[in-house]
Amino acid sequence: MVNNNLKRFTCSRISLIFGISLVLLPVIPSFAQQKAAKVSAVDTFKLADRFIARNKYRKAVKLYKVYQRNHPKDVNAPWKLGQVRLWQSRNKQSDAAYSRAMKLDPKNDNLHLNYIHSLLDMGKLSRAETLLGQMELEGKDYPNMALLRARMNYYKGDFRQAAAYMRKNLNEEPGNGESEELNDQIEFARSPLVSLQAAYLSDNQPLAAVISTLKAEAFLGKYSTLYLTADEYHFTENKIADAPWIRIGDKLFFSQIGLHLNIGGGIVQYPVKNEIGWSGNLSLNQRISAHFDADLSVDHVPYLDTKTSIDTNISATRVAAMLNWHMAGWSAQAAFMNSTYETNNNVYGAYAWGLAPLIKFKTGKLSVGYSISYSNSSESSYKPVLGVSQIVANYATNPNIEGLYNPYFTPKDLFINSALLTFNVNLSKAVNFTLSGDVGYGSISNPYLYLDVVKPGDTVVKKGYSTENFVPVNASAAFNFNLGKTWVLSVKYIYHNTYFFTSNYGSIGIQKSFQHRKKKWNDDGKSSTFLRLIKEIENDIQGLYKCKSQTELVSAVGKVRSKLVTIRNAQKSKEVLPNSDEAGSVQERYDAVDDMISELDAVDLNDYTEGSKKDKKLWLTEKQYELSSITYGGAR
Repeated sequence: MVNNNLKRFTCSRISLIFGISLVLLPVIPSFAQQKAAKVSAVDTFKLADRFIARNKYRKAVKLYKVYQRNHPKDVNAPWKLGQVRLWQSRNKQSDAAYSRAMKLDPKNDNLHLNYIHSLLDMGKLSRAETLLGQMELEGKDYPNMALLRARMNYYKGDFRQAAAYMRKNLNEEPGNGESEELNDQIEFARSPLVSLQAAYLSDNQPLAAVISTLKAEAFLGKYSTLYLTADEYHFTENKIADAPWIRIGDKLFFSQIGLHLNIGGGIVQYPVKNEIGWSGNLSLNQRISAHFDADLSVDHVPYLDTKTSIDTNISATRVAAMLNWHMAGWSAQAAFMNSTYETNNNVYGAYAWGLAPLIKFKTGKLSVGYSISYSNSSESSYKPVLGVSQIVANYATNPNIEGLYNPYFTPKDLFINSALLTFNVNLSKAVNFTLSGDVGYGSISNPYLYLDVVKPGDTVVKKGYSTENFVPVNASAAFNFNLGKTWVLSVKYIYHNTYFFTSNYGSIGIQKSFQHRKKKWNDDGKSSTFLRLIKEIENDIQGLYKCKSQTELVSAVGKVRSKLVTIRNAQKSKEVLPNSDEAGSVQERYDAVDDMISELDAVDLNDYTEGSKKDKKLWLTEKQYELSSITYGGAR
């Protein structure tokens, strides 16, 4: 799916150096009219480009500002300033610079297209859609307009529509690097996924488990992505026990309000007595602004984290709320969490952390940060291992009373402060490596047990607390190997050391993406009747922009409908082998064209007021792009 928030376009090295893609901007206005000023502009912009190539955006901004003061009527300084501000994640300043450039050169289509691209990267989808629609209504049809429509629908989570626009763009601009990259992202997002992972967990409680996980995911539409997760916990320490856990769910994305929703449920077989329990999850991610989003989640899950919990059927209801911030490589999160157990005991806590980039280089970055956390419990689950009579009998020789958390862990006034470090590098186009760790200072009220005589003959075990300090250490390493475009191999290791226990976790997994077939525009270089009609319809729809009256519009739409009917009937009468791939493709084409005819018939062309005229033309424009998806095998 789409990111809890919005996925961001990463500029290529060429676009970083030149500022504007050569494909997007075939012609750049002159920097100045006079020769001396032109030489000065070239020198200024070349120097700024060098700073940009080394990610020194602040120095480039200073150059552009100085040049802008000296040349207030030159569109290039605010234009490029808008781009650099975007790369700095300063969206307001970027928008303001672009707006200044638009006022200086309102008829510059290249500037308009670049501004629309930047608006999409800022997350201002509505504004971008309005500006792009205005260009379409003016009868403009640059190849990269289809690319922008594809990116817009990709950000909205409408991957099918994004694929339709993408096919049109790739037909007109084969070999465009940005188009190929976006097309891969779209195809991956709407393709069914299956992954299998095997992991081993051990800690010094002692607890050991082999965990196998199977996941499957299928994109059905922008409001539905179904998923299945099946876990098998195989515990090997003390005694062998198994806990299979299966859940299904659906992910939904409402782009209009920036809301991601995940809802699911499942069943689990506890490792004791083979009893069946249930699980459920509900999570929301709400985009607040370009740099902020919030998470809220509620789930009911089995608790299998302590060795005593393996012998007890126990579950927890967890509630969590998080506020996330991210800007130009900086990121931070603040959260509150509460877990309620069947005994109505609550374990709650809060934490906050922040990361800042320390070193950036061509293939990765090194970030440093700081975190602080606090957790506590309403009641302690720390209990003696032996009964009172056994403790009294052994007390003379062993005054230390052994205890353990049973059946779940309950911290008391646990504070942790840590320094964070993350290192991420792309070793190649196919291999990514991430290393992270933290070390800090912690304190906790640690429970201890002692005997107390309440009255003669009545001895009880009581609990006390002592403040203990410790050094928490965590480290993790992860490799991701892209084996072509459809296979991903991942390897991960996590080390966790706290006051109470030390754990090691290792996993290896494989993921397969079942991407859609890509079909050529022409078969053997020759255009069939079907493809010829498709192209004719596209040209006819483009001509709708020129309609100046209701009569012209009705006539033009009638021609489009007539040709669509011809295509639909041809698909219906086509002889193919039943249940073959070709039969499936023909049926998809028939259904897609039939749907378009139905929608076309539903449009009321009698009302030709200015407002409704624009709405109708916008709708008809979308049909133009949908034809490309039919051409390539149906609107899948």
